[in-house]
Amino acid sequence: MQRLSLSAAIAITFVGEAAIAADMPLKAPVMPATAAVSWTGPYFGVRGGYGWGDADYLNLGGSAAGGTFGGVTVPLSNNFGAINSTASHRVSGGILGYVSGINWQTGAFVYGLEHTLSWARVRGTTGAIAFPVPPAAFIPAGSFDSELRWYGTAESRLGVVFGNSLLYAKGGLAAGQVNVSGLRTNGSSLGDNFDQKTYRVGWTVGAGWDYLILSNWVVGVEGNFVDLGKATVAGQSVSATGALGAGAFNEEAKFKFWSVLGRITYKWGS
Repeated sequence: MQRLSLSAAIAITFVGEAAIAADMPLKAPVMPATAAVSWTGPYFGVRGGYGWGDADYLNLGGSAAGGTFGGVTVPLSNNFGAINSTASHRVSGGILGYVSGINWQTGAFVYGLEHTLSWARVRGTTGAIAFPVPPAAFIPAGSFDSELRWYGTAESRLGVVFGNSLLYAKGGLAAGQVNVSGLRTNGSSLGDNFDQKTYRVGWTVGAGWDYLILSNWVVGVEGNFVDLGKATVAGQSVSATGALGAGAFNEEAKFKFWSVLGRITYKWGS
């Protein structure tokens, strides 16, 4: 009889615990942790967009020999405008090229090296310009044309990761080809003509945003400033009849521009 009572008590206790367990909410299964986004590894892609900026010309003067106009020999530095006078114009156009680089990630910070090469048609002209001469006359001063044909950069990058996004700043060296041509005149002659390809070395800074859309594909946008420095160009004096005059007239040509570019790259590595 005692054994039966003990068995009944055990059975009642087991049934009660089972009922309590049945009323308790079930816990969700534990999911494995998602791997953190990694930006480490080399990448390669394309970028393109729009650039705009300024080209500036500084009158450096010319040889003392000058040219002969109306039987009078006039030094080039006086014949075609005052030394240190300037002329400027806007430039704009499209940019398309490739981008390659490599990143290393430490925690939320990413640092790396990047190289770009772009073909460009960023160009502009002053058109025909004239300088005022008191009291009310204007004399022709000439025209200036500038065109960026290509440029490349070698830069360092430093960024910080937010989820799938990378915000970064960058800067380094820039080099490219700028074609310049022009005519500086005083109205009584064809003046000083120049047409030259110039190869420049300068600097660049910028910032951008990259977003990892798939495990290895990245889209982004960047803004940059590029200063390709200055180059001295020289043209030959030409008379109104087409005869070459004596000496050369020198111009200092500067070129700088901004750009906004979209980019898509493929990243190797996990």
